[in-house]
Amino acid sequence: MTAVNDRGLELPRRAFRACALAAFVAVLATACSSGGAGNGVAIGSGQSTNDPVAPDFPIAYVRRPLRDTTDPTVDPLEDDPRVQRVWNGPADVFVRERASPSALEKNVTERVTKGLWDVRDLEPSFDGKKLLFSMRAPLIPNAREIRQPKWAIYEYDLEQDTLRRVIQSDIVAGQGHDVSPHYLPDGRILFSSSRQRGSAAILIDEGKSQYAQGIEGNRNLPAFVLHVMNPDGTNIKQVSYNRNHDLDPTLLPTGEVLFTRWDNYAAGNVGMHFYTMNPDGSTLQLLYGRNSHLTGTVDPATGLPSAVQFLQPRTRPDGKVIALARPFTDTEFGGDAVLIDVGNYVENTQGSGNNPGGRGPAQSRLVVNDVRTIPGPSPGGRYSSVFPLWDGTNRLLVSWTLCRLVDQTRIVPCTNTNLNLPNVQTAPPLYGVFIYDPGQNTQLPIVAPVEGMMFTEVVALQPRTPPPAAIPDAVAGIDYSAALATEGVGILNIRSVYDYDGCDRSDTSAGCATPPTGTALAGAVAGGIRTLRIADNAGALVATAVRPDAGETMAEYRARAQLACTARPCAMTPSMNVIFDDVWTATTPGTGGNSPFAFLYAQLATPIPTDCVDRWEARCRGVIHYPTHISPLWTRPRVEFAADGITVVSDHTCVSCHSPTDAANARRVPAGQLDLTNGPGDINQLRMKSFEQLLFTRQAVQLNMGALQPILVPGPIDPVTGLPTLVPLDLQPPMSGGGANASTRFFSRFTPGSSHFDAAAGLPWLDPAELRLVSEWLDLGGQYYNDPFAVPIP
Repeated sequence: MTAVNDRGLELPRRAFRACALAAFVAVLATACSSGGAGNGVAIGSGQSTNDPVAPDFPIAYVRRPLRDTTDPTVDPLEDDPRVQRVWNGPADVFVRERASPSALEKNVTERVTKGLWDVRDLEPSFDGKKLLFSMRAPLIPNAREIRQPKWAIYEYDLEQDTLRRVIQSDIVAGQGHDVSPHYLPDGRILFSSSRQRGSAAILIDEGKSQYAQGIEGNRNLPAFVLHVMNPDGTNIKQVSYNRNHDLDPTLLPTGEVLFTRWDNYAAGNVGMHFYTMNPDGSTLQLLYGRNSHLTGTVDPATGLPSAVQFLQPRTRPDGKVIALARPFTDTEFGGDAVLIDVGNYVENTQGSGNNPGGRGPAQSRLVVNDVRTIPGPSPGGRYSSVFPLWDGTNRLLVSWTLCRLVDQTRIVPCTNTNLNLPNVQTAPPLYGVFIYDPGQNTQLPIVAPVEGMMFTEVVALQPRTPPPAAIPDAVAGIDYSAALATEGVGILNIRSVYDYDGCDRSDTSAGCATPPTGTALAGAVAGGIRTLRIADNAGALVATAVRPDAGETMAEYRARAQLACTARPCAMTPSMNVIFDDVWTATTPGTGGNSPFAFLYAQLATPIPTDCVDRWEARCRGVIHYPTHISPLWTRPRVEFAADGITVVSDHTCVSCHSPTDAANARRVPAGQLDLTNGPGDINQLRMKSFEQLLFTRQAVQLNMGALQPILVPGPIDPVTGLPTLVPLDLQPPMSGGGANASTRFFSRFTPGSSHFDAAAGLPWLDPAELRLVSEWLDLGGQYYNDPFAVPIP
């Protein structure tokens, strides 16, 4: 590849790199001055060491070489925040004594890395005297992942000029990848890790010590979740639990932890958005953005806003959050710098509890550049990191690349003319370090870009006054029940089962509505957020001697008062069984109360999905697998004999009717066109036929000369011949993985007066305990296996 200087003369690549700084000034003048290519930001010449407005404190950043994307033997740098275990080296950390282009800089990691390691995730201490980051040694060729070096957290002391690995023990450091470190006000370190200290303890208890919690959709990649440790790397505790990644922790002025959570299992809400919690992991809740991802650049192909993720949260002194909004991939490691009013909004167009009428937008762009969050050229360049200065100016330290294009063999700026050239492509990024002033719309260079290099992750080693408030860890026996801690249990407090999205669904007059299609929320609103609104169930209005306290719900009162049950002891402790006793109307004079009932696992005649039938402890699990627990229901004998014990009065065994052969082994159409036998499936032979028949569309069959053949019905006209066609008749499945309520085709057969209900006995053909088991299995998603460790190896 060749490049051009400001006069358009072609230069060899090596010569271009040598004069990159000189050419950079000319390119900026062309592409980035006010009025150029829609950028709108004025680029200055930098700040001298005597500039009175230059921040008088050190800055730190990562210097990383780019990889040659034209070389097919070299892997490009990984640019996907979902991929956390990657090695993108080599790279080093540089500290510059002042935010000025003429200030001295120092490579502070070279003493360990020798220029061969990878570094990431810079984070300064609150007094600006120390710097945390993560480093990883070079990968070992052809070695298994378990043998590869791990990401480890290091601390650099500016005053002492010392560098140390925080976790001293090689054994402990090698137990997982540690990234995204952040200081807590009490001196401890919060970080994200694949070591999963708490989850691993549970797996060890279950005999699965060789496994870790994998991310949703790829169990071979470990989830990175939040941990805390002492400054010397001891007393490591897991404080967040997630089936995907929890990243980029920082602190709000309140002392609460703000972080990016990757939700990857909620249909329609997959993405990275903001959560908060206390440093000990308590009071976890969604803060912002679950339904605000469609706020990026309008995609010309669809005419709709593109999806962005919310990364690298940082707080400003006013409590607002600065973040990087970018898609998962294909935008040259960068995106747009945005400011989010998390104090008054939970979504871009949905106000919080103290701003219930707010319609936003909560997000505003911090820069005037024409930054695009879709693949392809971005006329205003892109930002790979944004760090707010706490000096009252709202200025930002940014890592920014200007927009460049490759026109055949030349690199040219993104002028309107060049953007309209045919076959033009985006050139490699050219990230440098700048100070951006939103008030003046100026961007002053501190570290000039160098061809083939990236300067990213810039932070200021500036004393932060005041530091965030310190929230101590909750103490058993003081902040919560010591008995709960001893038993390894907690309290799930649901004030209203009808309020799951900020509106009481039991009140038909409440006017629960969702935004129209095409809005930023796309038909959904945030719910389950403490700051959003007061719960619909506000509890008792006033306190009396024999009733709940003011604001106390019935459940809270029952747990406190330990109300006596009429039929048996109250089920006030967790249980694997469903037990109901009416403790309210039964104690009211003149009422008989509702009849008690219980659905007990012990009532099952087929395998029970737990070993905690009559007891409960923290290690109890209820895991339902289709082959082990559900399919035996269809083959369990349900035969009623006459008094002689021989004559069959009735046979309600499921497969006695729902099978392709009768008792004489003659072929037939299964009852209801439903085959509940356990032969191999038609779609996947590793699954049982009954599983596919219950949950997937199946073909109706008919008996033809002793063989079962699909029933054919008129289909669409053949577009080639113009003749009518015949297609198999498809039948809808009786069950749905969406849950028991979505499986009425199945459960309606067992209601009084229906085909599978014994009127004389007053019972369905599947007994209540069995129907409960099927309901639970469907509510879990109707999966073939509900524990990946139970899946047999093919």
